[in-house]
Amino acid sequence: PMSYGDSCSHPSGYEQGNTGYSGTPLWKIKQQMEAARQMTLELPKEKFESDAPSIKCPRLLTDAVVLCDEQAPKKPQPGARHVLVRDLRKVAQVLKIALPRHGIFEDSSGLVRCSLFALCDGMCEDSSPSSAKAAEFYCRNLPAKLLGNLSIIPAERCNQVFMQSALLKTFEDLEADMARAQGGAAGGRCAAAVVLVLGDWLFSAVLGRCGALLCRVEGEPLETADYVATELGGRRKGPSGGSLDSGVPEVSAHQIELEGGQRRRLPFILLTSACVADALPVREQLGLAAEFRVRPRAASGGIAALAVERLRAAPAAEAPAKALDCAVIVSYFAEPAAAGGGDGAGAAASEQPAAKRPRVDAQALQSVRLRHILVRHRDSKHPMDPVKHQVVTRSRAEAEALLRGALAELMKEGDHRGNSMWAAKSTPTITRVCRSTSECKSALKGGSMCGDLGWLGKKELQALGKDTEEAVRALGIAEWSDLLASEQGVHLMMRIA
Repeated sequence: PMSYGDSCSHPSGYEQGNTGYSGTPLWKIKQQMEAARQMTLELPKEKFESDAPSIKCPRLLTDAVVLCDEQAPKKPQPGARHVLVRDLRKVAQVLKIALPRHGIFEDSSGLVRCSLFALCDGMCEDSSPSSAKAAEFYCRNLPAKLLGNLSIIPAERCNQVFMQSALLKTFEDLEADMARAQGGAAGGRCAAAVVLVLGDWLFSAVLGRCGALLCRVEGEPLETADYVATELGGRRKGPSGGSLDSGVPEVSAHQIELEGGQRRRLPFILLTSACVADALPVREQLGLAAEFRVRPRAASGGIAALAVERLRAAPAAEAPAKALDCAVIVSYFAEPAAAGGGDGAGAAASEQPAAKRPRVDAQALQSVRLRHILVRHRDSKHPMDPVKHQVVTRSRAEAEALLRGALAELMKEGDHRGNSMWAAKSTPTITRVCRSTSECKSALKGGSMCGDLGWLGKKELQALGKDTEEAVRALGIAEWSDLLASEQGVHLMMRIA
């Protein structure tokens, strides 16, 4: 092995000893190198601590689904697009854009979390190809353009008024950029609903007839409480703008009440393409979002699928002449990570004095025990049902529809989150749904082991995919997950331990 002082071919001269140095002792060189290494290790730590998100920031559980009636005439390109940026600060770091750090961008415990969700509909009021191109252009360039406008807000102007101005300027810039990209010709417009969340503040910009709702729970008790929706623009013709002809979106700001809110009382956001808003009354949209509470994939898929069904069943005179994209974004506010960990441990628990505990294997702490229901589809890695020994030909949308039905039936048993005794047993409903739906050999296990995957370590969870691993670790005991995708298919998972 090469030792210090031996020659090497590296052009930097590293590990070539002290040859060429002006008499500096070897021990001094090593000391200087160690000091430089310590400085490089300390700098990222300081930066991480200063950029750490506020512990008071709510989490956002967000997903989107775009469905199209496959029986309708085909169109050359998708008409509806969406953007989900769960952490806008990470995008800013990649693009080397410095976001403000004052005013509305911080609270008493640090920098607030920034998230951006947008839905662009190029098929609602203008069916020209330029509108569909505008939807793609807007979604592709929206995050960078908005970040650029946020970065130039002065520190003393980081307030609600300037945030809304940044959204207006972003739409103006996008339209101008598209016109330049088309050689100076007037660029096409598309309907759009954009939501920017900064901590407990929500800013929206809605252009055209896209649906945008801020929903909250009112009344006691919770089981009979009513869901109240606030229109964020678009469908409501207001004096501040919002018409597609004007090109000026209707902007608004809302502060969300999160302190002390129960998990099922926290608000949520619904963004829909125009055809979904036309096909489904607000009350039906809220009902589906409430049924699949804190499960955005199931909720958005259920709303989009019902809209497609309604459009397909419409009379010939009212049916659209072309296939419309039923696009839905659902975003639920959830407790801050410090208050709603997957093990059900609250923030108060961390304030208790640490008791002496027995030594536990680190690998055991990373393992979870899961029960699951798996539905495969034709794009799975192995599209073969090992239970019925049949080739799977269904689409992913059809697989998710099957699991939404299973989830709705399982949730009728109530919320048992945190009940380890209930999680360990397989109720008659769980056994029946698992054996009739799941395409995994674990469904053939008897008794309380039906659907049981056993203990999964870090490697097994990573094999399911990063998003699925994070969702599983965030689950509480006895809590059913949202629809989770892996190379095997689509899963419903419950954390047993």
